[in-house]
Amino acid sequence: MSEYELHVLITDHLRDMHGMIEFWVSATFAVIVARFVAVDRLGRRVLWVMAALYMMATMLSFTRYSLLGNRVRIYQSDLVRLGLAPFEQPQPLFGSMAVLVVGLYLAGTIAAVYFLLGRSWKAN
Repeated sequence: MSEYELHVLITDHLRDMHGMIEFWVSATFAVIVARFVAVDRLGRRVLWVMAALYMMATMLSFTRYSLLGNRVRIYQSDLVRLGLAPFEQPQPLFGSMAVLVVGLYLAGTIAAVYFLLGRSWKAN
């Protein structure tokens, strides 16, 4: 592939990764708000099903995010093999961003499942 094609692929994949996190955060807040609004109308079985489906969606989202990140690294190594820089700009925070993304997925999932299955916090 040419340098241009590799840069386009990298940019597209990074944009997809960003959109995936945005969608996951929106879905997480939607699950929490749904639980808060419908606290009296949802039975335990429904809440368990919601929690299971939410965790499956989270695992799917994280897996797709990881696969896209892997493809970006492959395209960057292709750029290096062509004798070019893997980034248009230096990326000093790459490791920090990876830790934050994993932390966001993990903490957000734990919090959403806790709010789904925990006792009601809505005042009577």
